[in-house]
Amino acid sequence: MRNFKVLLAAAFLLSTSSSVNAQSPPNNSERQLFESLNREPDLTARLTEVGARFSAIAENVAVGPNPSTIHAGWMGSPGHRKNILSPDLTAVGIAAVRGTGGLFAVQDFSQPVANLTVEQQEQKIVSLLTEMGWRVTDATEDARKTCKTDQGLVGSKARSMVRFEISDLSRLPEDIERTMRSKPYRTVAVGACRADGAAGFARYRIAILFF
Repeated sequence: MRNFKVLLAAAFLLSTSSSVNAQSPPNNSERQLFESLNREPDLTARLTEVGARFSAIAENVAVGPNPSTIHAGWMGSPGHRKNILSPDLTAVGIAAVRGTGGLFAVQDFSQPVANLTVEQQEQKIVSLLTEMGWRVTDATEDARKTCKTDQGLVGSKARSMVRFEISDLSRLPEDIERTMRSKPYRTVAVGACRADGAAGFARYRIAILFF
């Protein structure tokens, strides 16, 4: 089920519709809306400004006489419909403002990325690996050091490693899982190395060492 959140859509709609109403005749409302949108910061900038962290975002904007007409228009448009139905977009902010040009509506979608400590990230990956039958050894610091590099192993007696970035810690990427299953080892160490908390597009960086 989607997590319904009012992000900054309402404030965005209020500023947009007020500028449209002040300058535009009602019969030009759609053209005026998108002219106004062109003067606004883009979706990435607006979400980042309010501290949101995400791996994917999308936006639907429309003007129409009523909600049912707007919704029908979105569902009849392949791009807008894709945003609404996408399983990769799990949070949404919705706002609508009535102006002299009609009803102005916006939907801002995202796939949120939680701000987790490296320890929390590591524990989630360890839980996944334990469920898969891997033995986890205490070489976390070596795994963290390896995580911070772009190639090779750092300060470890590990025989092999995988390093990757993901935004969803509830499952391993399929290619990483296939690679791990092909390894002749059954003992691993996990290290994470990204927890800066910065807003905007965000991913977790993980290293797994094999012994």
